[in-house]
Parts: sequence; C-alpha cells; structure tokens
Amino acid sequence: MKKYFYAILLFVYASTGAFALDYPDGENSKAWHLLELGKLSFEQGDLGEAMVYAGRAFDIHKEHYTEMYRHLYESLKPKQVKMVGDRISDVYSILLEREDKPACAFLDEIFLTHSSEFFGNSISKLMSWLNAKKDSFPEIYYLKGAVFDAEGEFEQAMFFYNHAWEKRSFLEVPDLRFEIIYSMADVSKKMKKFDDREKYLLLVLTEDELYGNTTTESLTLKGMLQSIENNTTTDKFFMLYRHNMGICLKAYYDLTGIYIESESYNRALKTAVISASIAVTLLEDAVKKNNFLYEYAGLSDLIKKASSKPKIADWAESLHLWDILLSFADALNFTNHSAQAEDLYLQLAEHCPSYEIARNAFYKLEKIQSIAQEEEKQNAETRD
Repeated sequence: MKKYFYAILLFVYASTGAFALDYPDGENSKAWHLLELGKLSFEQGDLGEAMVYAGRAFDIHKEHYTEMYRHLYESLKPKQVKMVGDRISDVYSILLEREDKPACAFLDEIFLTHSSEFFGNSISKLMSWLNAKKDSFPEIYYLKGAVFDAEGEFEQAMFFYNHAWEKRSFLEVPDLRFEIIYSMADVSKKMKKFDDREKYLLLVLTEDELYGNTTTESLTLKGMLQSIENNTTTDKFFMLYRHNMGICLKAYYDLTGIYIESESYNRALKTAVISASIAVTLLEDAVKKNNFLYEYAGLSDLIKKASSKPKIADWAESLHLWDILLSFADALNFTNHSAQAEDLYLQLAEHCPSYEIARNAFYKLEKIQSIAQEEEKQNAETRD
C-alpha cells in the first residue's frame, strides 16, 4: 500500500509543477538538489515526501545522462573524429575544433568529478562508464533504503541498500560506502540474520590493513596482542599504539560485542584492542584540539582531561568511546588477562564521566577482586 501511496503522491507533485524549478547549472544540478530535499524530508520524518523527491531525482538523473550519452555517441561518429583515435585529449581537441560545444560541455561536466586518468585517457572507456552511469544513482538507492528501514520494511530496505552497494563505484562521495554497509549490518540485526551482520561488518575491516583477516593477524596486531601478554597493566599498550581509522570504529565495536556474546573470546580480543586504540586516538586528538600543549600522560589522565570538557565528554559518549574501553576490559577479562582487565576497570570506575560505564566497571572490578580473594583463600587452605 505504501508503494501505491508514493506513486500517487509523485503524480500529484509532478502534475502541480512542484518540481518546475529553474536550475542554471543544468538538469544534473536539479537532481542533486531534489536528493538533498529528499534527505531533509527524511530527517524531518516526512517519509512519503522523501520517497517522492528520490523518485523524481532519479528520473531527472537518468534523463540527463541518457541525453549526454546520446549526444556524445553521435558526436563521435564522424570520420574526422574517429581518425584521431581513442585518447580523450585528442578527441576533446577535435570536438573543440569542430565547435561541438554541447559535447565539450558534457565532457567538462564529467571532468569536474572524474579526470581523464580515471578512464585511462580512453574515450571508449568513458562512454562505457557513461552508459552505466545513467542507470546508477547509489545515493538515491540508499535514501530509499533508509525510508523503508524507517518504515520497518526491512526486506525492501535491504534490497535498496544492496543495490546502492552494488553501484558504489558511482558514489560522488566514496566514503558513503561505509554508511551503506553499516546500514546493511544494522538491518541484518533487526532481521535476526546474525551471520549476515557479521559478514557485512567484516567487509568494513577489509579496508583496514591493521586487522589482517579472520585467520591471520597483521604484524602490528600481533605486536599489540603481545604487548597485552607481556604487561600486567594496559599502560604500555596505550602508550605505544594509536590507530587513525575512525571510519571502522563501529565495525570493531559491534564485532567485539558479537564475539563476546558468542563466547569467541580470542576473536573478541583482536577487535577490542583495535577499537580501543582507535578510541584513544580520537580522544587524544579531541583533547589536543582543545589544548595544543597537551601531551599524553596515561589513560586516566586522558579521561580526566576529556571529562573536564563537557562537549568532549558528550561527543565521546555519542561515539560510544567509553563503552568501547569497557568492552576492551571485558575482552581482556574473558581471555584470562585478569590483571590487565582489573587495571582498565579501575581507571574507568574512577574517572569515566559516564555514570553507567563507571558503575559497570566498578561492579566488574569488584567481581574480579572477589574471585581473586576466593582463589587466594582456597590456596591458603590447601597449603595448610
């Protein structure tokens, strides 16, 4: 029923001239403007209007690139143009000489976002790309997926997210691919397809050389794990390691939770050490931006410095940085690194600005200490 509603709404908008706007920069500019209006409608909770804008934006996009392809195809037909060969620079020069201004304008538009090197300086490769481009607008597919996701229609949402992922090479902002894959992982969780969720999150990690893969760690990751093994506190680990890969933080954090829940504790430790190093990297960068004279002097000091600035503390909580440090301590505890876990729990219990995290850390710290005391008591009784 919702799809019929969107179709009727689109007809009404088109009939009343709601999209009859003047765009001096051309039809493609209009498509992007409508996409932005669709995003705005989505953010405001008007899902029907967002869908309408998305549909119209795609139609204009397709019309524009179809016309672009048609004109360039005809412009490349003359014998004089064919004789210069396949090099884009040579083809552009002959089109300019022939005063084919529309063809040159279309090529100029393409070169605003893709250089001739992107196409290997080949006009035939450019035309193949252009032919595919007219049917590819992944940003629109992603918006449609988000609308269905918000409506609770997860199968439809996944269809459009998948489509956006398949067409990711056409994204104007390549990093949007991470948002797409995270959305697919989140929908998989809602659909209780937990294997798919893990698969999508691991796909994010293929972009991070530090992780390696599910069977082999990178040399740096091995060093990080060895640092944990060789020390009874986390001080040296946090002193040595930083990782500036914030885009992968959610994947590492979510995977740590998945592996702890499934009792795959060694795998949880691998993702947890990396997520913790990213979290501390982000925290340190934020504190340094506030005080350029700041120098790292231990995790407790860093947490205190971050906590003293409400904006930084709130920002850290919004990124789950405190949760990430707590999950690192959990992974240490579950892999029998009790001393290191105790050290980290203590620092969070004493200095974390989040009451919930501090309370959880204190509870888990007491549990570790209680177990240690009980073991010591039993050993003493055995000796006696």
